[in-house]
Amino acid sequence: MYMEKKKSAAVKIILSIMLTAVISLSALFLYFFIPSLKIKLDYGKLTDETVNLSLYDNEDKKVANSDIFSSGDYIVSEDIPRAVKDCFVFIEDKRFYDHNGVDIYRIGGAMLENIKSMRFKEGASTITQQLIKNTHLTNEKSMTRKFAEIRLATELERQYSKEKILEMYLNSVYFGNNVYGIVKAAEYYFNKDVVGLTLAESAALAGIINAPNAYAPNKNADKCVARRNLVLAALLENNKITRQEYETAVGTPLNTADAGKKSPQKNYADMAVTEACEILGITKSQLKHSGFKIFTYLDRDKQREMKKALDAETVLTAGGADAQKMGISVNNSDGGIQAFFSYTNENPYYVKRGVGSTAKPLVALAPAFEQKAITPSTMILDEKTNFGGYSPKNINDRYDGWITVRSAIATSKNVPAVKLLNSLDKAAVKNYLMKLGYLSADDDVDLRMALGGFDKGLSIMQLSEGYMMLANGGEFRSAAFVRKIEDADGRVLYTRQNHGVRLLRDDSAFLTTDILKDVVSDGTGKNLGVINAEVAGKTGTVGKAGSPNNSDAIFCSYSPCDTTVFWVYSDYEDLLESGVSGSNVPVACAKNYYNAVYTKYMGGFKMPRSVIRMDIDKKALEEDGKIIAASPFADKKETVSEIFSIYNRPAAYSAEHRVTSDSKNTTNRKADFWQKLLDMLKRPLTGAF
Repeated sequence: MYMEKKKSAAVKIILSIMLTAVISLSALFLYFFIPSLKIKLDYGKLTDETVNLSLYDNEDKKVANSDIFSSGDYIVSEDIPRAVKDCFVFIEDKRFYDHNGVDIYRIGGAMLENIKSMRFKEGASTITQQLIKNTHLTNEKSMTRKFAEIRLATELERQYSKEKILEMYLNSVYFGNNVYGIVKAAEYYFNKDVVGLTLAESAALAGIINAPNAYAPNKNADKCVARRNLVLAALLENNKITRQEYETAVGTPLNTADAGKKSPQKNYADMAVTEACEILGITKSQLKHSGFKIFTYLDRDKQREMKKALDAETVLTAGGADAQKMGISVNNSDGGIQAFFSYTNENPYYVKRGVGSTAKPLVALAPAFEQKAITPSTMILDEKTNFGGYSPKNINDRYDGWITVRSAIATSKNVPAVKLLNSLDKAAVKNYLMKLGYLSADDDVDLRMALGGFDKGLSIMQLSEGYMMLANGGEFRSAAFVRKIEDADGRVLYTRQNHGVRLLRDDSAFLTTDILKDVVSDGTGKNLGVINAEVAGKTGTVGKAGSPNNSDAIFCSYSPCDTTVFWVYSDYEDLLESGVSGSNVPVACAKNYYNAVYTKYMGGFKMPRSVIRMDIDKKALEEDGKIIAASPFADKKETVSEIFSIYNRPAAYSAEHRVTSDSKNTTNRKADFWQKLLDMLKRPLTGAF
């Protein structure tokens, strides 16, 4: 009797536990499932090419939606070759024709993988689910989104045939390089209509979509071929092609000669849409049908002139393709991007590349002023130098000996810029570059960064933000296309916060600006000429070892009103045609733009109170590298006028002399009466590197 009671109690406990588990799982299911019911299937999002989206300029005037989403690129199922369809089905969803929108076998396998890895990384999405996700849902990995995806996929399968679903999928899938849909993909990568694609080309396109940045043929040909062959193997395994067809296709060289040959336009609306998608966490297709209102900083007049400025300069690559070109202009007061246009294969919102000498003012010069390590007149030895195995070279391998910091930057000397960075507190520089967004916490300051050698590169927006900081006296603001987003009912979904953060003292920023004015008047940017504003700027050129041609040519410039960047570059392994550098084509673009938008004088840079102008002894500077305040009675021919930070201004007499390459000091000169008098009032300054 005792044992029976004990058994009965155990059964009750087990049943109680099971009941609790069932109730808990049911509650958990309902918790995630019920919110998913709010998401309804919208057939218009699957096939309708109309745009339900509004963009507004800086005056809240509606902008036409033309060119935001291209039309005429939709292809019906009957016109898509069977081989193209098979390539996508048997690499993405081999049981596509058998399931009802959800593949329970793949779900089971994915669950096992997720349990093993203790991460929610395997989604087991069918083609139908992918179509739903691309057109209706965000990229968020959550149970609610997954329930909605499964529910809508099964509903879609009840309403449409498999061929129609595959058609809609192939017209919406993303192929990288800002290319959506099979029509555009065939045109972009192989310069063909879809009907003209070979089996090998069809397999290559099917292989791209898993990871476009990794498998695009004009980026990673070897990886693309390996992925293509995997697709072909899947077709062979499923008896969709013969052994002979497989071997022929596998042995076909990957032809990328026409890939991205002609760069498509990306205008302001493209960038505003991209930024809005980033802000809201939704896809471009979802935004297209959202009914949202996107309010931007677009200045229509400046946008028109930006496009004209780029169109006026025709540039080819060494391989004969159109060079990539882009230009941006940002309002200094609020960081609003008022004009943008480009001819680029990839979405320029995400493009990051080496920036060459445009990094010098931001990475080396301004931080050196901030750390009170230099003045504009500080002498620095321009000679071949080995920095622990790193040996940068000047343009044309020319070295000028002792020159001032002002001259070194104006003439874009490489070795002096690296010397400046090498002399600074690297921890402070890293902290500053992290706030600029140029480095992460895991990165270290590398001397190559003085010449634009960032491992991940910088974007055109990041460059404009850095130079805008200088224009704003050391106060950093992010650049943005979007200022506000409203839903279809007028409810505000997003409002941009425009808070500035001080990264440099105003004296450091102004001293940098004053030197960059010399770049425009007498240095590498002198082709800009005279315009109706004071302009400071820096050119940049990125070359390739062993080649006389360059890959990138950049000109960053700013007036008291705007910051503008023009960038010309070659795609992938190609180079720009001979002679293209930062000092010509991008400067010419800037000249075209400024002369069109600055029809009246826009003013000059205002010198802050933290900066003073002083006369210094010319002979002491040139012969001994000493920065000494000149006597009030000195002949003007014997003095040099220069500006200085009040925190780092010259003394009447410098105890430090110019340092030669072997670090020996020269003999001090005897100071006159006025020098001794001023020496009592001003502290000494180290004047040479």
